[in-house]
Amino acid sequence: MKNYLFLCFTLLLSINIYCSDKKAPKVPSYQEAADKLNARFKSMKMPEGAVKIMEASAKELKNKYPVLGLKIGDKAPNFVLKDENGKEISLEKELKKGPVIINFYRGGWCSFCNIELQTLEKSLPLFKKYNAQIISICPQKPEQTKAQKLKNPFSFPVLFDADYKVIKEYKLFNEIPKDLISLYKNTFKIDVDKFNGKGRTNLPSPGIVVVNKAGIVVGSFAHTDYKKRMEPAAIIAALKK
Repeated sequence: MKNYLFLCFTLLLSINIYCSDKKAPKVPSYQEAADKLNARFKSMKMPEGAVKIMEASAKELKNKYPVLGLKIGDKAPNFVLKDENGKEISLEKELKKGPVIINFYRGGWCSFCNIELQTLEKSLPLFKKYNAQIISICPQKPEQTKAQKLKNPFSFPVLFDADYKVIKEYKLFNEIPKDLISLYKNTFKIDVDKFNGKGRTNLPSPGIVVVNKAGIVVGSFAHTDYKKRMEPAAIIAALKK
């Protein structure tokens, strides 16, 4: 009997040691990848005039939009928009399946946006543990989204906000200074008109809104600094609420 009890105790101890040694999956980090990209940009010699325009524009946007995004506890406005394949998607209908992570990004031309989208894609299995899905919203034309996905694939849909209606409802609309748009086009060869359509050069502040099944905002992040984004770990914390 003593030998039997000893054997059971040893077996239980082995199971406990195995379980404690089993590591939880690592949560992907946006900032780690963004830091590497920032380091590359800093090593590049940028024209002095370009730096001044970018700094002035950043200051202008920060002063013009001191408060961005919805607050935790707000009711998320419903929307019905088409994805890059023309499929109509309704937030109200998607919430019946579970929580929705709404991602607003500037466009496929934005390196930091692509890093964020790839980080979200890597994090998707962790989000699915909470029965959550991702929906992105962007002002760029559907054909540009298709081209972006061919270059940097990710699985979740991107909805086209043609008139900035949803971006405005979620308090993320930014009127971009004209000299910054000119700088993008003439210095960095980024033609926002080509991506969004002629005269549509305004952009959303990058942001994420985590909405629970009841349609209530449980997580929110937005910033006029396009390099700042919500980390997957913070999204998971919101989904746990």
